[in-house]
Amino acid sequence: MKVKFDALTPVPSPQDLAEARERIQERLDRQARANGIRREQLLDVAQDLIDAQGLDGFNMRVIARRAGYTAGALYAYFDGKEGILLALQRRVLDRLADAVQGVKWPRASRGARSGPTGMQEAKAAPALALDVAQQLYLAQSLAWWRRLAQDPGGFQLLLLRPSLVTAAGSPAAPAPLSGPAAMLGDLEAVLQPCRDSLLASGLDETEAYLLHRELVACGLGLLALATASGHSQPDGLEAQWRGTLERWLAVSMRPLSAAGAGDGAAARPIDQADLFGE
Repeated sequence: MKVKFDALTPVPSPQDLAEARERIQERLDRQARANGIRREQLLDVAQDLIDAQGLDGFNMRVIARRAGYTAGALYAYFDGKEGILLALQRRVLDRLADAVQGVKWPRASRGARSGPTGMQEAKAAPALALDVAQQLYLAQSLAWWRRLAQDPGGFQLLLLRPSLVTAAGSPAAPAPLSGPAAMLGDLEAVLQPCRDSLLASGLDETEAYLLHRELVACGLGLLALATASGHSQPDGLEAQWRGTLERWLAVSMRPLSAAGAGDGAAARPIDQADLFGE
């Protein structure tokens, strides 16, 4: 049997295989980046549509027309209207997380840094100075609240469950979340650094959890009331929110201050006296 030499395929070397895999991975990375950019562009179009027309005018055909796509092409990026709303909600939460994580430790923390390492160091110390803990929590709480106050459309998205189509396929108004716990649960993960600041100050898990949850609910309620009433003075609202934070922190930190004032030991809450005991 005769075989032509030009019909033989050389066996690739390990280096050739590695270079081929690298080229494939680079191509996949470029495609992923391009898809990510297109998704963000489509989300921007969807958000502009919601801001302009509300959820009544929110549908795939209009989004596709505004973005220069066919309606069918959108399904390569999102499962449907619910998928777009979920992505918009996720983007709001991610921006809140960025706002909170962007807050730096005050100078009085003496070298402590934000992030897991700095927080672990703070927890390992006897206790942070109470004024430093309050400054940090205050700045973090103002950061996420200010971000939502500047994004009324994003705030409204957090109040909705992306259920725009009934089982029968007919349009339906978006249903509210099944309860306040659902929305607060989504926020708890992205606002975890706020609770960490309270823990570092000396509050225990339960105290930090309750104080933070109450303040988050208060801040969201203030935004909801302002939105419903058409409040147009964001500076006044922020001053009101700051005042609320300062008052609640002063009350919550008072036992810690009293506990640490005696001998400089680690600040811990004082047990409530038994008013009915002998």
